[in-house]
Amino acid sequence: MPLVLHLASGASAVSTVSAYYHTAARTPFLWMLYLTAFLFFTYRPRRKRDLLVAFAAGCFVVGLALFPLIGHVQLDPAEPCLLSLCHSPRSQPLHEWFGSLFGLASLYLVTLSFPEKNAAHATQTHRRNVAYRWCAAVMVGGFIAMQLFGALGYEAQRIWPETLALLGFAFAWVVKGQLIFAD
Repeated sequence: MPLVLHLASGASAVSTVSAYYHTAARTPFLWMLYLTAFLFFTYRPRRKRDLLVAFAAGCFVVGLALFPLIGHVQLDPAEPCLLSLCHSPRSQPLHEWFGSLFGLASLYLVTLSFPEKNAAHATQTHRRNVAYRWCAAVMVGGFIAMQLFGALGYEAQRIWPETLALLGFAFAWVVKGQLIFAD
């Protein structure tokens, strides 16, 4: 996602993936968010609790799209956005909350929903479960690094650990879909 958005934006340098909303990559960015939400809404885990977390994660992604990151961007009052939500002073804190909740929900899915106990295919199941643990570690590392970068004044570089966390989550979905480590 970040590489595609970087190319679609005309190689604009941004500090976070959400900042692509304010570049030429807005349309692909929003389509990717809505596709991600659709994937969460259609995910059918075995446990009802996991279904609720996936549905909530989809809602959080929609929230990220509806309440864009404002940050240090000077918005043009004529800039179009749904219901003028991007011009609301509440957009920034809501975006941050939705992003944090999405991160927690995705980490829950990778650590508690995706791992399985299947004795019939123990080797591949074990490999998938190890991959989920690694993905979760990469995600947590990315989340921590994002906060450290922000606290240390390296806002412009927060995109790198965020990208790493997103890649960890994407790889977990690839493993869950058994594109690799298939039974």
